[in-house]
Amino acid sequence: MSKNSILIRQVGLIVILTALAKIGAFAKDVLLSIQFGGSFQTDAYFIANAIPGFIFGGVFATIGMVFLPIFKRAAIISEYEASTTYRTAAIGYTLLSAFLGAVTFIEASTIVSTIAPGLPMTTHDLAVQMTRIMAFSFVFSGWVGLQNAVLQSHKLLIWPQVVQLLNHMFVIGGLAVAWMINGAITFLVYAAVIGWMVIAPLVSLKAAKFWPKVRGQWFRKSTALTMAALSFPVFLSLTLDQSSILIGTYLGSFFPEGAISHLNYAQRLILLLSSVFSMVIAYVLFPYLTDTIVANQITQTRRFMALALIAVLLLSAPLLVMSVVMNEALISFVYQRGNFSAMDAMTTARVLVFFAPIIVLAGVREVLNRLFLAWQETKALLLFSVLSLVVNLIASVYFSHTIGLEGIALGATCGVLAYVAAQVFMILARNKHLLHPDLLLWITLIAVATTISAITSQWLDAQDLIDNSRLDFVFNALAVVVVFGATILLPVLSFGRLREIYKTE
Repeated sequence: MSKNSILIRQVGLIVILTALAKIGAFAKDVLLSIQFGGSFQTDAYFIANAIPGFIFGGVFATIGMVFLPIFKRAAIISEYEASTTYRTAAIGYTLLSAFLGAVTFIEASTIVSTIAPGLPMTTHDLAVQMTRIMAFSFVFSGWVGLQNAVLQSHKLLIWPQVVQLLNHMFVIGGLAVAWMINGAITFLVYAAVIGWMVIAPLVSLKAAKFWPKVRGQWFRKSTALTMAALSFPVFLSLTLDQSSILIGTYLGSFFPEGAISHLNYAQRLILLLSSVFSMVIAYVLFPYLTDTIVANQITQTRRFMALALIAVLLLSAPLLVMSVVMNEALISFVYQRGNFSAMDAMTTARVLVFFAPIIVLAGVREVLNRLFLAWQETKALLLFSVLSLVVNLIASVYFSHTIGLEGIALGATCGVLAYVAAQVFMILARNKHLLHPDLLLWITLIAVATTISAITSQWLDAQDLIDNSRLDFVFNALAVVVVFGATILLPVLSFGRLREIYKTE
């Protein structure tokens, strides 16, 4: 089999596994809503779930981004150098993971009180209990991250996606056990920890044949310091990306029971809708974009950027319409079963409307981020993250006091909007020729199609054609897609100018 065939097959598998991992995460949230609804238990779960993402998530993500290139360079120098680098990383990351886990376990009560100070004592105590359980997974997940990086260094890109999928399956298994024996929500976090304990040796067995065979130094201080110095800005940027969840958790804790759950249910649905297409488009775009920038081919860079942005907008605009115009029907279709009541659906739907613009903005952000990564402008991404955090915080505090729980969602949207606006401003300031002359024409066409499909959706909703709420939602959603597609397709077929962007410049 040729190298191209192998690459195509591997990319295809990655796309499928990524989609399955997203579906697995979404299924977990749906099953959680059915079983526990929007209650103090789910509030505590979402708080405990956010803490590892903030404290350890950045460290986990930097392992691949920082260790992998250092390990690759060391392997080029010598097997001894590669062995020393790997051993230093293994000891360093394990000690760091153990330290963070111990601090999280000991200070769990303080951490929960800090990020959610307005909680009732029952919710606080349950969140502390689950946070302490999750702290035991830090060492195992850190080790998995290191083994994933070793596999990636040898072009084995599938295992990181398998790990995500397996982890979601273990949590879903915990939900199933809790349902069968009428158990507590803590079964979910126990299942997650057990999942990491099982996954760690499995990934190690796969990566073991790629471990350096020569005996190097067990720990080299200079290598550890280099990794720490390179990791810090990346860690800070990734940690700031978690700010929206923490700000929502902090402010949501002052609202009645279930508010944090309603925020998380809406936000997780928005993240699913925004990432379904944008991550795949950005993933495919990156190598092409990097090649054209290295070769200084401005016209090709401009074309690839325009095509990626148009694709993201075309795929995300109908989802935006459904989330804004059909918000309550969408939430009811997805979540309203079991213990997730009509009141839960109504509250979550109101929040969803203010989160909805993120569906489009997050896709645009992912595409533009690839341009800065191709330029190797990582400091710019950190600057954008800081700006987004500040805007999110100020807007969330202000709007939560003026319009209530929905204001927290509006604040998050303002933060993402500030991020994208800063990206566009810096791109235009650096090279205004990267804006394709037909891009604004396409954006106008997509905006018109979005408006027409939204009006159609409102009209259909008023007709109440089908006497079944779930089937009615499906029919209206399909109508939105068809009307949007037709509104785009007719001008594209009629005016050759709109098709010029698909031709090589």
